[in-house]
Amino acid sequence: FSSFSSVLLSDDSDEQLRYVSMVDEIVKACTEMSSTYTGALILLERNTKLGELLKQENVVRLDSSVTNSMLQSIFYKGSPMHDGGLLIRDGRIIAARCHVPLSETFHVIERYGTRHRAAVGASEIGDTVAIVVSEERGTTSIAVEGVLYEMKSAKELRENLFYLLGITTLSSKSMRMKKHAK
Repeated sequence: FSSFSSVLLSDDSDEQLRYVSMVDEIVKACTEMSSTYTGALILLERNTKLGELLKQENVVRLDSSVTNSMLQSIFYKGSPMHDGGLLIRDGRIIAARCHVPLSETFHVIERYGTRHRAAVGASEIGDTVAIVVSEERGTTSIAVEGVLYEMKSAKELRENLFYLLGITTLSSKSMRMKKHAK
């Protein structure tokens, strides 16, 4: 990621704080979902808009703030919206049940399932950041620029999301992501 430059957020402190809150809610939800082995796929738009996902027949359009309880409700195993990805645009949930094209280059990490292939596929569409929680392993990973990175802790997830979204309230923007496979 050393060559990656994020231009998503301005230096406006109100906008920065809104995104800090969003990231914190995502991290809480992912931490709780990974502890209960609840699968999830969260797509964060940056500059590239994923409007084509909104045109799908089964997509559920929303306009909601990003909260731990909303994320967990959507991905709850009994929810009809738990399959597919959740799309966040400009800090708001705009759609659920989005079916994302699977990565064709995901053969390197064959031991992962459809949700992980979809996360990598989404990250190959422009500059999307995809967060995936494994229902089989209870792990959380980030896919960006076609590469999947497993997060070792909630702190690591938070720091990397801050970096990828251009949130400057962190003192360190260093990336500590390790690829699953080379």
